[in-house]
Amino acid sequence: MEKQHRLQAEVNNYRDLRGLQGQQIHVCIGKFALRVSYWSHGQRMEQMMILSWSGRRLQHVVNDENLSFFSDKRQQALATLRSHGVAHGDSEWRNMLWDDLGRRLIVIDLEDVKWLNRPSALEPMTGNARRACRANTGKCRQISPSSAIAVEN
Repeated sequence: MEKQHRLQAEVNNYRDLRGLQGQQIHVCIGKFALRVSYWSHGQRMEQMMILSWSGRRLQHVVNDENLSFFSDKRQQALATLRSHGVAHGDSEWRNMLWDDLGRRLIVIDLEDVKWLNRPSALEPMTGNARRACRANTGKCRQISPSSAIAVEN
């Protein structure tokens, strides 16, 4: 896949996992085209993505004494991703950060995630069904994701 398509795919993955941003994954602001390209790690860079960054790479933190703790945290984070329909393609320590301040593990590098049950464009997403209630009226309606029809209660 071409670099700019890979970058767009990663931006899309962050967008589709918006509910996890700032908790299990970075906050993604978006991407932009550089006015002047430059070389980094032997590749010409023409576009960049803006992400929050919080923590230290776990590959530099994990040792024999804390391995069990961080292994549990990694499994919890990966389980959360799976519960949102995503399997991380490379869950090595280098793709995990530890945020000391927030006491949480952050999963990074979402360009190669595998969507286990990604909804199609017209298919409802989990969590789309909701009740909408008007303030101080007591009137509520169930919004059905499959029919997009509001039903008064």
